[in-house]
Amino acid sequence: MTVYRHGKRAKNPEEPTLVFSIILNQVNDEAYIFLEPNFEDLPIRMKWLVPEKNQEGEIVFEGGDKFAHFEFVHKIAPLLIDNATFAVWQAGNWKPLWTDEKEKNAVLVTIEDYQKLINLLE
Repeated sequence: MTVYRHGKRAKNPEEPTLVFSIILNQVNDEAYIFLEPNFEDLPIRMKWLVPEKNQEGEIVFEGGDKFAHFEFVHKIAPLLIDNATFAVWQAGNWKPLWTDEKEKNAVLVTIEDYQKLINLLE
């Protein structure tokens, strides 16, 4: 298997972050997307806010197999497109997530590349 990671993904170990990798399984002609947090806490609680639409919510990721990772991506992709702000629950506090535009773009590009690989986008 081959793992691809965006070169401009967040790499600061002092701040909690969630990045994604694309895994190509060439033997089975499959591609997977996997969440790679830089912390160990499960479940991952993430809240989001889209001020322009007056919408907010929370997403919980319990971990799991390739289907669980895919479902998590499926939930956050539209929020990224809507320019939502995000925070992750860490050490008893909500901490901002993907505050740098390059960091957020790296997540979105990885998701879009994965969707192209599995023919969800043209």
